[in-house]
Amino acid sequence: EGGMAVRVEAERWLLVSEQPLDIGLPVGQESLWWGLDIKAGIPHLEAVHQGEYIPQMLNLQALDGISFTKGCYMGQEIVARAKYRGANNRALFVLAGQASGPVASGDTLEIQLGDNWRRSGMVLNAWQQDGQLWLTAVLPKDTEADASFRLKQEEGSRLALQPLPYSLTEHARPPRHPRQQGLLQPAPRLPERAGAIPLQLQLQLGLGNEIRLEHHQLTPLQLGAHAGQRA
Repeated sequence: EGGMAVRVEAERWLLVSEQPLDIGLPVGQESLWWGLDIKAGIPHLEAVHQGEYIPQMLNLQALDGISFTKGCYMGQEIVARAKYRGANNRALFVLAGQASGPVASGDTLEIQLGDNWRRSGMVLNAWQQDGQLWLTAVLPKDTEADASFRLKQEEGSRLALQPLPYSLTEHARPPRHPRQQGLLQPAPRLPERAGAIPLQLQLQLGLGNEIRLEHHQLTPLQLGAHAGQRA
Protein backbone atom coordinates (compact mmCIF):
# COMPACT_ATOMS: atom_id res chain seq x y z
CA GLU A 1 0.00 0.00 0.00
CA GLY A 2 1.07 3.59 -0.60
CA GLY A 3 3.12 2.73 -3.68
CA MET A 4 3.11 1.13 -7.10
CA ALA A 5 5.10 -1.27 -9.26
CA VAL A 6 6.04 -0.44 -12.86
CA ARG A 7 7.10 -3.28 -15.14
CA VAL A 8 10.22 -2.33 -17.09
CA GLU A 9 11.07 -5.75 -18.56
CA ALA A 10 9.84 -9.30 -18.18
CA GLU A 11 11.92 -9.83 -15.01
CA ARG A 12 12.54 -6.24 -13.91
CA TRP A 13 10.21 -3.95 -12.01
CA LEU A 14 10.47 -0.44 -10.65
CA LEU A 15 8.96 -0.17 -7.16
CA VAL A 16 7.80 3.26 -6.02
CA SER A 17 6.81 3.73 -2.38
CA GLU A 18 6.33 6.58 0.06
CA GLN A 19 8.09 4.56 2.76
CA PRO A 20 11.15 2.27 2.61
CA LEU A 21 10.20 -1.29 1.68
CA ASP A 22 11.26 -4.14 3.91
CA ILE A 23 10.73 -7.08 1.57
CA GLY A 24 14.20 -8.60 1.50
CA LEU A 25 15.24 -7.50 -1.99
CA PRO A 26 18.98 -7.48 -2.82
CA VAL A 27 20.61 -4.04 -2.86
CA GLY A 28 22.35 -3.03 -6.09
CA GLN A 29 24.19 -0.02 -7.44
CA GLU A 30 22.40 2.60 -9.49
CA SER A 31 24.90 2.10 -12.31
CA LEU A 32 23.74 -1.53 -12.64
CA TRP A 33 20.18 -0.38 -13.29
CA TRP A 34 21.55 2.01 -15.90
CA GLY A 35 23.41 -0.84 -17.58
CA LEU A 36 20.26 -2.99 -17.65
CA ASP A 37 18.37 -0.14 -19.34
CA ILE A 38 21.07 0.05 -22.01
CA LYS A 39 20.90 -3.72 -22.65
CA ALA A 40 17.10 -3.40 -22.89
CA GLY A 41 17.42 -0.68 -25.55
CA ILE A 42 15.74 1.95 -23.38
CA PRO A 43 17.02 5.46 -24.22
CA HIS A 44 17.87 8.24 -21.77
CA LEU A 45 18.41 11.74 -23.13
CA GLU A 46 20.89 14.23 -21.76
CA ALA A 47 21.54 17.90 -22.53
CA VAL A 48 24.04 17.05 -25.28
CA HIS A 49 21.27 15.29 -27.25
CA GLN A 50 18.77 18.16 -27.20
CA GLY A 51 17.26 18.72 -30.63
CA GLU A 52 19.21 15.84 -32.19
CA TYR A 53 16.58 13.11 -32.52
CA ILE A 54 12.93 12.45 -33.23
CA PRO A 55 11.12 9.73 -31.21
CA GLN A 56 11.44 7.04 -33.90
CA MET A 57 15.22 7.44 -33.93
CA LEU A 58 15.15 6.31 -30.30
CA ASN A 59 12.86 3.30 -31.02
CA LEU A 60 10.08 4.77 -28.87
CA GLN A 61 7.48 3.36 -31.27
CA ALA A 62 8.75 -0.15 -30.41
CA LEU A 63 8.51 0.63 -26.68
CA ASP A 64 4.91 1.88 -26.94
CA GLY A 65 6.20 5.35 -26.18
CA ILE A 66 4.37 7.07 -29.09
CA SER A 67 0.65 7.36 -29.75
CA PHE A 68 -0.40 7.52 -33.41
CA THR A 69 -4.09 7.92 -32.55
CA LYS A 70 -3.97 10.64 -29.89
CA GLY A 71 -5.01 14.19 -30.76
CA CYS A 72 -2.68 17.12 -31.30
CA TYR A 73 0.59 17.28 -29.39
CA MET A 74 3.89 19.08 -29.97
CA GLY A 75 5.85 17.45 -32.78
CA GLN A 76 2.93 15.30 -33.98
CA GLU A 77 3.36 16.25 -37.65
CA ILE A 78 7.04 15.28 -37.65
CA VAL A 79 6.29 12.00 -35.87
CA ALA A 80 3.48 11.13 -38.32
CA ARG A 81 5.59 12.05 -41.36
CA ALA A 82 8.42 9.82 -40.15
CA LYS A 83 6.02 6.88 -39.74
CA TYR A 84 3.79 7.16 -42.80
CA ARG A 85 6.19 8.67 -45.34
CA GLY A 86 9.29 6.77 -44.31
CA ALA A 87 11.15 9.99 -43.53
CA ASN A 88 13.29 8.40 -40.81
CA ASN A 89 16.33 6.32 -41.74
CA ARG A 90 17.99 6.01 -38.31
CA ALA A 91 17.36 3.89 -35.22
CA LEU A 92 18.71 3.14 -31.77
CA PHE A 93 21.23 0.27 -31.56
CA VAL A 94 22.91 -1.50 -28.65
CA LEU A 95 26.66 -2.11 -28.87
CA ALA A 96 29.06 -3.98 -26.60
CA GLY A 97 32.82 -4.32 -26.50
CA GLN A 98 35.93 -3.13 -24.72
CA ALA A 99 37.38 0.28 -23.94
CA SER A 100 40.01 1.29 -21.41
CA GLY A 101 39.15 4.98 -21.13
CA PRO A 102 35.95 6.62 -19.86
CA VAL A 103 33.06 6.90 -22.32
CA ALA A 104 30.45 9.65 -22.12
CA SER A 105 27.26 10.68 -23.87
CA GLY A 106 28.06 12.56 -27.05
CA ASP A 107 31.28 10.71 -27.83
CA THR A 108 31.75 9.95 -31.52
CA LEU A 109 31.47 6.42 -32.91
CA GLU A 110 33.31 5.34 -36.06
CA ILE A 111 32.50 2.39 -38.33
CA GLN A 112 35.12 0.36 -40.16
CA LEU A 113 34.96 0.46 -43.96
CA GLY A 114 37.75 -1.68 -45.33
CA ASP A 115 41.01 -0.23 -44.00
CA ASN A 116 39.39 3.10 -43.12
CA TRP A 117 37.11 4.42 -40.41
CA ARG A 118 34.21 6.80 -40.89
CA ARG A 119 31.99 8.67 -38.43
CA SER A 120 28.76 6.75 -37.94
CA GLY A 121 26.95 8.11 -34.90
CA MET A 122 27.09 9.46 -31.38
CA VAL A 123 26.99 7.67 -28.03
CA LEU A 124 23.62 8.07 -26.34
CA ASN A 125 24.23 6.23 -23.05
CA ALA A 126 27.16 4.14 -21.82
CA TRP A 127 27.89 1.70 -18.98
CA GLN A 128 31.36 0.39 -18.11
CA GLN A 129 32.60 -2.22 -15.69
CA ASP A 130 35.97 -4.03 -15.55
CA GLY A 131 36.91 -2.95 -19.08
CA GLN A 132 33.59 -4.08 -20.55
CA LEU A 133 31.50 -1.44 -22.31
CA TRP A 134 27.82 -1.40 -23.22
CA LEU A 135 26.30 1.59 -24.96
CA THR A 136 23.41 2.78 -27.06
CA ALA A 137 23.81 4.89 -30.19
CA VAL A 138 21.63 6.18 -33.02
CA LEU A 139 22.90 4.74 -36.31
CA PRO A 140 21.63 4.31 -39.89
CA LYS A 141 18.93 1.63 -40.10
CA ASP A 142 20.79 -0.24 -42.84
CA THR A 143 23.91 -0.80 -40.69
CA GLU A 144 25.22 -4.33 -41.26
CA ALA A 145 24.80 -6.68 -38.29
CA ASP A 146 28.49 -7.68 -38.40
CA ALA A 147 29.83 -4.13 -38.63
CA SER A 148 32.82 -3.20 -36.46
CA PHE A 149 32.91 0.06 -34.48
CA ARG A 150 35.35 2.01 -32.35
CA LEU A 151 35.38 5.18 -30.28
CA LYS A 152 37.01 8.08 -32.09
CA GLN A 153 38.99 9.10 -29.00
CA GLU A 154 40.27 5.54 -28.45
CA GLU A 155 41.47 3.83 -31.62
CA GLY A 156 42.11 0.55 -29.81
CA SER A 157 38.52 0.13 -28.69
CA ARG A 158 36.25 -2.33 -30.46
CA LEU A 159 32.45 -2.59 -30.40
CA ALA A 160 29.89 -4.82 -32.11
CA LEU A 161 26.10 -4.64 -32.49
CA GLN A 162 23.94 -6.64 -30.09
CA PRO A 163 20.43 -8.01 -30.79
CA LEU A 164 17.61 -5.69 -29.75
CA PRO A 165 15.06 -7.21 -27.34
CA TYR A 166 12.19 -5.87 -29.46
CA SER A 167 11.20 -5.60 -33.11
CA LEU A 168 11.49 -2.45 -35.22
CA THR A 169 9.04 -3.67 -37.87
CA GLU A 170 6.59 -0.94 -38.85
CA HIS A 171 2.94 -1.61 -39.61
CA ALA A 172 1.38 -0.39 -42.82
CA ARG A 173 -0.59 2.84 -42.69
CA PRO A 174 -4.39 2.47 -42.59
CA PRO A 175 -6.37 4.24 -45.33
CA ARG A 176 -6.93 7.89 -44.50
CA HIS A 177 -10.00 8.42 -46.68
CA PRO A 178 -13.11 6.29 -47.37
CA ARG A 179 -12.34 6.45 -51.09
CA GLN A 180 -9.20 4.38 -50.43
CA GLN A 181 -11.45 1.66 -49.03
CA GLY A 182 -13.71 1.70 -52.08
CA LEU A 183 -16.62 3.32 -50.22
CA LEU A 184 -16.67 6.44 -52.36
CA GLN A 185 -16.53 6.70 -56.12
CA PRO A 186 -15.27 9.67 -58.14
CA ALA A 187 -18.00 12.19 -58.95
CA PRO A 188 -19.42 11.78 -62.49
CA ARG A 189 -18.37 14.35 -65.08
CA LEU A 190 -20.96 16.87 -66.19
CA PRO A 191 -22.16 16.48 -69.79
CA GLU A 192 -20.62 19.02 -72.12
CA ARG A 193 -22.89 21.51 -73.84
CA ALA A 194 -22.42 22.41 -77.48
CA GLY A 195 -20.06 25.34 -77.84
CA ALA A 196 -19.25 25.44 -74.10
CA ILE A 197 -15.86 26.67 -72.90
CA PRO A 198 -13.87 24.10 -70.87
CA LEU A 199 -14.11 24.55 -67.12
CA GLN A 200 -10.38 25.33 -66.71
CA LEU A 201 -10.65 28.17 -69.23
CA GLN A 202 -13.83 29.42 -67.56
CA LEU A 203 -12.01 29.76 -64.24
CA GLN A 204 -9.11 31.61 -65.83
CA LEU A 205 -11.44 34.03 -67.60
CA GLY A 206 -13.56 34.41 -64.51
CA LEU A 207 -10.62 35.35 -62.29
CA GLY A 208 -9.09 37.63 -64.88
CA ASN A 209 -12.34 39.51 -65.55
CA GLU A 210 -13.65 39.31 -61.98
CA ILE A 211 -16.60 37.22 -63.17
CA ARG A 212 -17.95 34.69 -60.71
CA LEU A 213 -18.72 31.49 -62.55
CA GLU A 214 -20.90 28.74 -61.17
CA HIS A 215 -20.17 25.04 -61.56
CA HIS A 216 -22.15 24.85 -64.82
CA GLN A 217 -20.48 25.62 -68.13
CA LEU A 218 -21.12 28.84 -70.06
CA THR A 219 -21.43 29.20 -73.77
CA PRO A 220 -19.43 31.95 -75.52
CA LEU A 221 -22.65 33.93 -75.90
CA GLN A 222 -23.38 33.81 -72.14
CA LEU A 223 -19.79 34.68 -71.28
CA GLY A 224 -19.92 37.65 -73.64
CA ALA A 225 -23.09 38.86 -71.93
CA HIS A 226 -21.36 38.79 -68.52
CA ALA A 227 -18.38 40.70 -69.87
CA GLY A 228 -20.70 43.27 -71.48
CA GLN A 229 -22.48 43.88 -68.17
CA ARG A 230 -19.13 44.54 -66.43
CA ALA A 231 -18.09 47.01 -69.16
